Amino acid sequence: MGRSKANKIGKTISSTATDSGLQPEATSSTATEILKSEDYVNRRAKNNLAVKKSREKAKSKKAEQEKEMDLLRSEIASLQKEDKELDERIQRARATILHGKKIESESKNSQNSNQV
Repeated sequence: MGRSKANKIGKTISSTATDSGLQPEATSSTATEILKSEDYVNRRAKNNLAVKKSREKAKSKKAEQEKEMDLLRSEIASLQKEDKELDERIQRARATILHGKKIESESKNSQNSNQV
């Protein structure tokens, strides 16, 4: 409802009030109330748009965060898999080193016993 329509309503109310014997001063407050209610409607409409925009922005941000979380989860899983593989390699290397030292010490012991 535009201002011109509110003015028309105010004039209509004025003419109706005059016909019914009411004072025009009483009707001017009615026209003001109509304009105030129109301002209120306009403010509410602006606020509703702002709320809608804010909700859309929050929804978009949440979707982006979910996407980032999924990416980080997959990266963590990949790193955990790599960590497990490296642990296995370390265990094999330790076993090889220990096994090699065991063989060396056994061969030294056998050489020492052969020399005695």
